[in-house]
This record gives sequence, structure tokens and C-alpha cells, in this order.
Amino acid sequence: MAHPFSPGTAIRLIVWFPPDRPGEVVLVLFGADKARMGDVFYDSVGPRADAAIESYLLRTRTEGDSDE
Repeated sequence: MAHPFSPGTAIRLIVWFPPDRPGEVVLVLFGADKARMGDVFYDSVGPRADAAIESYLLRTRTEGDSDE
């Protein structure tokens, strides 16, 4: 099923499966007003997703360490 096209909206969904954590999935969703960001949005999604995933990993490692 396709979603309707909206020319002024940009959305990217990043799905990452941590190799050392079976059963876990990290979802990163980015949205922007293309009229304001233009193609910069697409160029910046990868680095911003990497930073969000790294933040998730740091947060969950810290939480996991305190449980031990």
C-alpha cells in the first residue's frame, strides 16, 4: 500500500537491527518541511540517524550497566 504524495513534506524512516541484540529494532523517523529545508534534508538524514542510533546505544549500555 502506497502513501499519498505530499510535495511539501519529506519523511525518512531508518530501521536498524543491532547485530548483538537479537529481537531489538531501532527506528529513527525524520520529517521536514521541504519548502524550508529542500534537498539538505536528504543529505543530512544519514549523519543524523547515525547520531540518534549512537545516542540510543550509549543510553542503553548505561542502563544495562546499572542493572548488573
